[in-house]
Amino acid sequence: MALAITPSLPTARYRRLLSLLLLAGALAFVITLYSQTGTPNILLAWTQKHKNQPPADGPMAVYHAESARPPLEGMPHVLAKLDRDLVPVPGNGRRLVIVGDVHGMIEPLNELLDKINYRRPTRRRDEDGAEGNEEGGDHLVFVGDMINKGPSSSAVVDLAMELGASAVRGNHEDRILLERASMAIVRAGDDDSVPAPVIDKDDQRVLSSPAQRGNPADRACARSLSDAQAEWLAALPAILDLGFLPGCFPGTGRTIVAHAGLVPGITPLSAQDPWAVMNMRSLSYPREELRREEAIDALVEAAAVKFRISEEYLSDKDHWTNRRIRKKLRSDLSEADIEAEFLRRTKPSDRDIAVPSDGHGGVPWTDAWDAAQLAVEPDSRRTAVVYGHDSKAGFRDRPFSLGLDSGCVKGKELTALVVEANADGVSRRIVSVKCSKPKPAGKSLFGEGGDDEEDRP
Repeated sequence: MALAITPSLPTARYRRLLSLLLLAGALAFVITLYSQTGTPNILLAWTQKHKNQPPADGPMAVYHAESARPPLEGMPHVLAKLDRDLVPVPGNGRRLVIVGDVHGMIEPLNELLDKINYRRPTRRRDEDGAEGNEEGGDHLVFVGDMINKGPSSSAVVDLAMELGASAVRGNHEDRILLERASMAIVRAGDDDSVPAPVIDKDDQRVLSSPAQRGNPADRACARSLSDAQAEWLAALPAILDLGFLPGCFPGTGRTIVAHAGLVPGITPLSAQDPWAVMNMRSLSYPREELRREEAIDALVEAAAVKFRISEEYLSDKDHWTNRRIRKKLRSDLSEADIEAEFLRRTKPSDRDIAVPSDGHGGVPWTDAWDAAQLAVEPDSRRTAVVYGHDSKAGFRDRPFSLGLDSGCVKGKELTALVVEANADGVSRRIVSVKCSKPKPAGKSLFGEGGDDEEDRP
């Protein structure tokens, strides 16, 4: 009598083991094939090259996350140059008046222009009475954030357009232009409504994100602007090159206007990231952060040796007891010792990669900018930056930068840099007027009409 054997189904454990064996066999085949054909094993080569390399010295790629915004439509160029006829030189009677963040505060702006006796340029006329080029007078330059937060954004833009002013786009011009693009209906001039700009599918997806909705103050500001005013704002560059102003910033070449600032080391200026130029307040350096962690690990390991803790035991970072020991050893380290070990390990190339931030948590960009300019030779190749944006820092006069946001919309001051020609080149002076804080017209997602870091809870 034959014995019938019924085969049993393989267990889940058996199936997993079989899958692993098949995967290992396939991997071995691929490696053998690569070695026989002479094709380089890139992963193996990278591992061998960097296996003993600290993380801070390894390859590093910086990926920029997709911002909740469409492209900078309407901005013809990131960088523009001021007409040389507008620059003060002996004999032309010109002055440059560079004004900090106005934020819709028309009354302090008019008071400031009265205080400096602002002179409108005159136009020459030919023999037939036709108007020619402007001559004499002053030229007005805004560092951005002319609008939003304050009560009279439309009036400020009207005055800027009437006076033929130059300006750069600030983060508030940028957000209000985005708000206009995202609204289904916008008000233009005295008309009740006009169709909103045509937005493609990708931009509509971005503009419908939560970050772009629910902001009454921004919508009110967007509706207050006419189409002509919005077009004028959209055409502003992110960076304005004033050229060479000898004596304005001693020991420098050209002077630049940028709303938030510039990232050191990025040349030409047209390669600067517009987001950073409009929003940045500080810089972080990923390699330096890794280097600091290396310094802490080295000091912890040295302390472990001192207390005769096994290196093999300490290297098991996943063990809960080990984590407690490392935490205790780390807490016993002094900041002075950490800083000394960090500086010992630091390399000049650690600042080759910088990540701009709109917060104050990193290195102030002005500190990094000063250090970078001091390393530039000759002096004529150095660049000074006039900026706004950072009302928390307020007015700041440094060797290679000048901050003009003195918090007018917060009830502080509106400040201007006045540049005029003299026998040696140009001279400069700072003029300011007091401001009264306006009553909030509405609250945005980030506070009363703004998204600045100091406005956030």
